[in-house]
Amino acid sequence: ALCSRPDPVTGEMPTGISLANPPELFNWLDGTWTQNDEYQQDVFELVFAGDAFEMPAGMAGLAVGYQRRHDSMNRQYDINFTQFNAAFRFGASNVEGELTTNAAFIELALPV
Repeated sequence: ALCSRPDPVTGEMPTGISLANPPELFNWLDGTWTQNDEYQQDVFELVFAGDAFEMPAGMAGLAVGYQRRHDSMNRQYDINFTQFNAAFRFGASNVEGELTTNAAFIELALPV
């Protein structure tokens, strides 16, 4: 990355100089850590659909359904990150969580 600013007297950008930071500096500032992420989703779904009854304009349709989703995640950081040793970056704690969602629906299609 090049970092430069205009000359305060002339207002011109400097030329012919290298202000790029060496890669070693960025590696030191950034620090090194690892993390292991594990995500899982289990889904159960049940749907019934078909003709329900006859109407003058045709058959009425009916659909009924249910879905259950269970999501879980587990994020594990290495010791450098959990002990806030990642140089100039913040640290964090390991994270674990889960969520269960239930959904149901009923649909009716009426011919007009």
